[in-house]
Amino acid sequence: PYLYRSRLDATAITTTVLWGYIGGVALGIISLLVVSHQFLKGISLHAPQHVVAATITGGALVGTAAGRYDALNRQKAALIGSLQEATAELSTATTTEAVCQHAVDIANEVLDLPIAGIWLHEGDEPALVPEAISDHAMPEFDATPTFRPGDSLSWGAFESGDVRRYDDVSTTTDVYNPDTMIRSEIIVPLGDLGVMNFGSPEPGRFDALDETVAELLGTATEA
Repeated sequence: PYLYRSRLDATAITTTVLWGYIGGVALGIISLLVVSHQFLKGISLHAPQHVVAATITGGALVGTAAGRYDALNRQKAALIGSLQEATAELSTATTTEAVCQHAVDIANEVLDLPIAGIWLHEGDEPALVPEAISDHAMPEFDATPTFRPGDSLSWGAFESGDVRRYDDVSTTTDVYNPDTMIRSEIIVPLGDLGVMNFGSPEPGRFDALDETVAELLGTATEA
């Protein structure tokens, strides 16, 4: 269950399990050789079967940890590679609306971030106006909000210029709508153009990898 909660894909889970198996077998063989060697020398070990079992278990745990690290790195590289390929198409968009919509589509289809939207700062009015919202995000709003100074986490991120990640926005004081179904959120400023938001109704949904790829997508969209 731990592996399946880790958001590893099926291939990565298989790789992790295989590493665990190899680790257990490798250290199991080593421990059997040591026990056999000690036995042949006439040295009696206390509960040798427990020693072997504990060594196999330890090897499996070490192998699983190493496998998970390797799998996550491979998955990260694959995800970033897919993102780079997808964002290359942003340069073919000829209007701001098309760029924003394509960026939202990439978030949905490539990054598996279904709730996404872009708000732009237009004209002299101090406001962030919705430009592109994913279809999955629309049910979360009675009406797509416009963010203004001091009324939202989005404006705070836009003003500071810092990427912000929240595990549960309901615990913050500056959330735009205290009754929102959104819990996890990543907000990526797009320079002085606006912000790109990613949300989920699940607390703690986003990790450092999500934040990295969200920021990369935001940078590509801003450019």
